[in-house]
Amino acid sequence: MQDAEPAKVVSAPDWTPWGQPRRADEGIETAFHHRLVLIREAGGPAEIAKPGDIFVGAGAAVEWSPMPWALGGRRPGRSTDTLQTSRAFVGEGDRLFTTINAVCEQLFEGGVLGDASRDRWIEALEARRAFCEARGIVYRHLVVPEGHALAADAIPGGPRLAENRPLQRILAAAPERLRATLVYPLDALVDARAREETALPHDVHVTGYGAFLVYRALAASLSMIDPASMIALEDLRVRTYLHGGDVAHAAGWPGRRVKTHERPPFPYKALVKGASYRTYQVDVLESEKASLPRLVMFRTSNSGLLFPYLLHHFSRIAAVASNEAFYDLIESERPAVVVGEMPERYFAPHRQSGNLTDYGAPPNEHVDEFEKLTGHALPLPGAISPVQTPEP
Repeated sequence: MQDAEPAKVVSAPDWTPWGQPRRADEGIETAFHHRLVLIREAGGPAEIAKPGDIFVGAGAAVEWSPMPWALGGRRPGRSTDTLQTSRAFVGEGDRLFTTINAVCEQLFEGGVLGDASRDRWIEALEARRAFCEARGIVYRHLVVPEGHALAADAIPGGPRLAENRPLQRILAAAPERLRATLVYPLDALVDARAREETALPHDVHVTGYGAFLVYRALAASLSMIDPASMIALEDLRVRTYLHGGDVAHAAGWPGRRVKTHERPPFPYKALVKGASYRTYQVDVLESEKASLPRLVMFRTSNSGLLFPYLLHHFSRIAAVASNEAFYDLIESERPAVVVGEMPERYFAPHRQSGNLTDYGAPPNEHVDEFEKLTGHALPLPGAISPVQTPEP
């Protein structure tokens, strides 16, 4: 009886290692970015595996196909920061994902944050921490998990989070005092999916329930906030509404009815309020509880869902829609806490000019440019309260 044919190694003929682009104008390429492996054993179901050398038995057919975020054929550049039809793909259960800001490459491939950008990120965040600490202010850097990370099981091919994605590289190289300032509630939001959705299925933002969990994680990191005073799940109201969804809109799909959890209406004043979210937008919100400490936030659109919760613990929130810090605003507001909030994809959102291997975008910090860039004079409207007692 003839022995069975031994297993053989099958490799993609055009497999390209990381950091070796085929053409300079295509940027970085990886095997995982460009190919899924579909193995069809004779008489059996098809299985998907990761690229590389794969051992298969006799009679197996191997097909290579692009990852869903690589269908455009080119690596993302600076033009991919805007949601558009070509930057969306469909996952399991008609869940929509976007490819803007090189989000898939960051989360699932890793390696897109170069050493120089990593060090500049650490330098910028450490400067914020030191500036605040010297003034008795607590600094927190809040990283909101991406929907791709929260529902990776719905992405075709089942990619796993890369251990060397930008945030993890920063955490590995940062000093302990800086790592202690970072709040990244990924595990909490992933685990909570067993109860409720934490990421919208057609939008880049978390759900109302996800925002509630992000708030809880941030509040728990601040010792000045009594855990007993934190808003609990049973304090929220739950409702459904029609949500357009930014990814759905870009892809030409209709909106969807979604469930949201939110803090019931409460009294507050909006002394400065932007009409629609834009870069350098300024918002100044005050609660009824004037004795509570103040908060300054450098934030993204994620924080719109966080404000109602944070006004439960702070008398005033002065927020700027920016990934950059404004030190003159901090000096003027004299807060007890400063929070920098951003989604994870903002660490390395696009290829840097002249550099094909570094997508990092460390912030440009501002010492005295608040009025110039925002168009608002300091001090901002509202009475200046006494300096607050910060966290020890």
